[in-house]
Amino acid sequence: MILDKLFEKKDILAYIDLRMRVLANEKKKAAKAPNVSRREIATRQIQGRILELRYLKNSIQRLKDKSKEEWERCAKEKLL
Repeated sequence: MILDKLFEKKDILAYIDLRMRVLANEKKKAAKAPNVSRREIATRQIQGRILELRYLKNSIQRLKDKSKEEWERCAKEKLL
């Protein structure tokens, strides 16, 4: 899987952004499908994937903030 090959946070975030753009294009195509029931299902599935990616992206960004806080806490303890 491609995520196994991404090591840095910026690489993962770039992949997530790209994937969200691709899904947005797929969502537009699915909205034009002639079968109404299939169109609704496909649109909901794609929207769910986009929401999952947004959640993942936010989690990664929060992890960075928590890492900085932990580093600062450790640095303060060493100084004291």
